[in-house]
Amino acid sequence: MPALAILGLLALPLAEIAAFVVIGGEIGVLATLGWVIVAMVLGAALLRDQPMRAVVETRAAIARRQPPGRALFDALCRTVAGILLIVPGVVTDVIALLLLLPPLRGAIYRAVAGSTRAEMSVMVSGLDEAPRRPPSAPRVIDGEFIEVEGPSSDSGRRPPSSPPRP
Repeated sequence: MPALAILGLLALPLAEIAAFVVIGGEIGVLATLGWVIVAMVLGAALLRDQPMRAVVETRAAIARRQPPGRALFDALCRTVAGILLIVPGVVTDVIALLLLLPPLRGAIYRAVAGSTRAEMSVMVSGLDEAPRRPPSAPRVIDGEFIEVEGPSSDSGRRPPSSPPRP
């Protein structure tokens, strides 16, 4: 698998050059450069607004008592798409635009999230809940105490663990 990833990273620049040549020949050099500049601006705008949007969507999912996995995954896809739009290239722009399509993100999420769904629901279910106890169980509060007998016990003797009086 790592060899395939390395091969893909080596092939990406070659694919970008080939795509630039083909598209530049079809629509012209200035239009191709305009496309790259517009894509960079859109990528920067996407990355600028993404952190706050991710926080809002994650909080909304938690408020609905749903696992925030989908909201976080969507935020990750939009962030990667923004980065890919900033990187000059036609192939990376196409991949970025595909990542911005909600149906494709949903399909990728379903493929990736199957094994983590149980862990996410356990994590979310305990976020803002107090520990549950049976209604009939007595309330027990752990603590330490010092027994004081009354006014006559104030003879100047202090228990060894009490702080000195001013």
